[in-house]
Amino acid sequence: MTHTKSNRQAWSLIAFLSLLLKVILLVGCHHKSAPYTQTCYRLRQVAFAVRLYEEDSRTPINVALENISTSPLSPRNRLERLLERSRKQLGLPESDKVIEEQFLKDAWGMPLNVDYTTNLVLDPVNSRLESLRVSQISVWSSGANRHDDRGLGDDILWPIDTVIKTNAPSTPDRP
Repeated sequence: MTHTKSNRQAWSLIAFLSLLLKVILLVGCHHKSAPYTQTCYRLRQVAFAVRLYEEDSRTPINVALENISTSPLSPRNRLERLLERSRKQLGLPESDKVIEEQFLKDAWGMPLNVDYTTNLVLDPVNSRLESLRVSQISVWSSGANRHDDRGLGDDILWPIDTVIKTNAPSTPDRP
């Protein structure tokens, strides 16, 4: 009973923090366009859902995604199925398109991109992409130009600071 109560408290806290983050983003990103701000908020929601899943299940996200299905699915479809299974914990209504519309599309109506971090070219010169090493997966929006630049260009990366850093792939030491 204590475990389920603490789970409910954790989900309630996440819902509250999500609302608080929305307010912060709206205030802090007032210089950006509305779609940019909305996309930042959606990416943060995905990051919190992933983090919460990892903490609750004690399973790294890449392992959870691999265990979703034996049939070949894209990382994005695997994440969508994982979020569907976590619908109750996320406090989402039973709607066919709620995960797709609220979590996996940016404000320009384009699907968010999801891939394993190891599939991205992590350029040591570009610290923006280098920071993706903190997670096994990466989620990003193609941005206003609606073209997937694999995290570069005007692409909007998910908020790295909200992802659990213990699941980072190992990287060789650099001089």
